[in-house]
Amino acid sequence: MVRSRGRSLSPVSTALPSGGDLMAKAAKSPMAADEGYCVKCKTKRKISNAQEVKMANGRPALKGVCPVCGTGMFKILPPK
Repeated sequence: MVRSRGRSLSPVSTALPSGGDLMAKAAKSPMAADEGYCVKCKTKRKISNAQEVKMANGRPALKGVCPVCGTGMFKILPPK
């Protein structure tokens, strides 16, 4: 216990709340190999005209367009 001006104070908990307590986690479903996130539509969509490309660091990626709005889509793939 900590004493302050003659009064006893209860100790303050220093434990931080876990991340799950702060906000509800969104339900994540695994993405298909040819599926990506369209930032304009703000949803997962199948990538049209998908081409596998190699990034400058050598990692594979998928490049194409959104079938709904036509915005360019890019998905980084796991290393092979």
